[in-house]
Amino acid sequence: MSEPDITTLRLDQPGIRAALGDLEAEIMDAVWRRPNGVWVTDHFVGEAIEHLMLNFSGATRSRLRRVTDPAQQERLMRLLQGIESERTTEEQG
Repeated sequence: MSEPDITTLRLDQPGIRAALGDLEAEIMDAVWRRPNGVWVTDHFVGEAIEHLMLNFSGATRSRLRRVTDPAQQERLMRLLQGIESERTTEEQG
């Protein structure tokens, strides 16, 4: 596994957003809002990603269309569709 490429800073963005993408920054903000001593689990991170993807599904779909690898784009679109379908089922049930 190679080191992450953090050579681009978005100096027009505040705080951690200058170095991270919007999704990563939103997740880190959610993690940092948790009280001291409360563990962050993969379940918590998964729920945070699901919440963000659903709340911004229009923007998410727009961004996913820009993914250059067709296989990865298809995988991400299926993931978003699965989350949306699961949420719809939960809301109806």
